[in-house]
Amino acid sequence: IFEKYYIPWINTYAKDKSGKFLDFGCGTGNLVVALKNSGYSNSEGCEFAKDAFPPLEEKRIVCYECKELRGKSKKYKYISLIDTIEHLREPREDLRAMWGSLEEDGILFIETINIDDFFVKHFHKDKWIGIAPAHTFLWGITSLQNSLTENGFKIIKTKTYKICGSLI
Repeated sequence: IFEKYYIPWINTYAKDKSGKFLDFGCGTGNLVVALKNSGYSNSEGCEFAKDAFPPLEEKRIVCYECKELRGKSKKYKYISLIDTIEHLREPREDLRAMWGSLEEDGILFIETINIDDFFVKHFHKDKWIGIAPAHTFLWGITSLQNSLTENGFKIIKTKTYKICGSLI
């Protein structure tokens, strides 16, 4: 899935494959593996769940706790937030940390559920209760764009997917 859907999207904007790439909230590390397989050799991850670290180490993925990003002086050319921003407890602070961790003209890639999507609103509205404990913030186009611009980001492109309810 990562190689089929995410790598072509990333390749559209990430022209310098030697640039440092951080997958923020890397989970299983599958995007980091796909990035490395696609030539992004300086890819690493950060994660919140401590139980994710042993499997990441087995995959030989360089990873640290996401909260450590706020204190790092390391700069990244690219940062991804794939199905992660809706899980953050302090998204504006984390976005500020990402902004400070990007190189000049660096790129932040985001994908999340689009709460403004008709399909999401009308067909999944009863399911949000089950999702809500894991999803601390739900984002629409305007709320996400406002949070990004308030934290210094320039929006390059916004795209929504019909039927699945995702927003990138």
